Amino acid sequence: MSVVKKLAKGGYSVDNPKKENTFEEYLAKKLNETKFTHNAEPIAREAAAQFLAIQSKNLVHPTDLSAAFQLYKIYESTSDADKYRQYILDKYPSSDAAKYFKDPDFYVKQKLSAQKDQESYLELLKKYDQGYYAQVQAATQGVVDNDPANAYRAEYLLLNVLAIAQQTTDKQTLAPLLQRIIDEKPKSEQALRAQEMLTILKNGYSKFEPNLPSKEKSIFKDIPNVPQYVIILLDEDEDADDLRTTVANFSNRAFKTAKVKASVKTTLSEQNFVLVSDFPTSKIAWDYINAYKAGAEYLDDYQNNKIYIINQENLKKLIETSKFDEYKGFFIDNY
Repeated sequence: MSVVKKLAKGGYSVDNPKKENTFEEYLAKKLNETKFTHNAEPIAREAAAQFLAIQSKNLVHPTDLSAAFQLYKIYESTSDADKYRQYILDKYPSSDAAKYFKDPDFYVKQKLSAQKDQESYLELLKKYDQGYYAQVQAATQGVVDNDPANAYRAEYLLLNVLAIAQQTTDKQTLAPLLQRIIDEKPKSEQALRAQEMLTILKNGYSKFEPNLPSKEKSIFKDIPNVPQYVIILLDEDEDADDLRTTVANFSNRAFKTAKVKASVKTTLSEQNFVLVSDFPTSKIAWDYINAYKAGAEYLDDYQNNKIYIINQENLKKLIETSKFDEYKGFFIDNY
């Protein structure tokens, strides 16, 4: 089925600006897949024509940048690539793609930066657990104010609020800080926690204890010195097979430390997720997560999906129970 027919089947029309996301999301993902087939060029030309039709409408599209970058990658060896490159530089001068055009090593440097960001964040998290709240507040404030590109910015934003919360009796002063997390990182786990805290503030509870540990014994177990896996959860309305294809492409092209395989798994309650297997140590699994968080070039919006490390025994329990929220807490405490 042609790209045009598939778009028509999905209800897309260039004359209906309310449906632009359907086209743009399909285009970016479809082009990412067709780059590696023998039929890539004809499909790319047809998709390019559709993309240009959208451009002519002068509409604003959330994934317009991603689609333009995918077109650039397809036509990279031809003269057509330059018009997409220039389009991105002109319209999105501050984007990662524009930075890549200015510095071909940008994504490599971004991955290294993400690793450093993680190490710094984990050090501050330890200090928070040890009760050095003022020190943690000062350190996280620097990231909040001056480092919008930090790979762990969402985590820093929340840790900053928690450190302040431990030092103030007027919890209402936290409201704008929590709202900032929601506004900046709306799809993140930190935004969900921020919303929960705002609800507590709104309902008038004065006791603010977001980090209270669960008293119930977890069904999951920390087993040292065993192979590890990575699981990636789907957001609402996402397709499991499409996520698996995108993750497999990312793994093959952007992660060279270990050869891994991406597959779709389903729990007994029919909840899908993507499993990446396997990693000899948790350190290498963490390297994969760091690369994933910096992998916007390959992952697009999937970069923001929830991602965890898990061992084989806990994977079996997760498939049997679908207790993803409980496992998230276990992951935070043990990894």
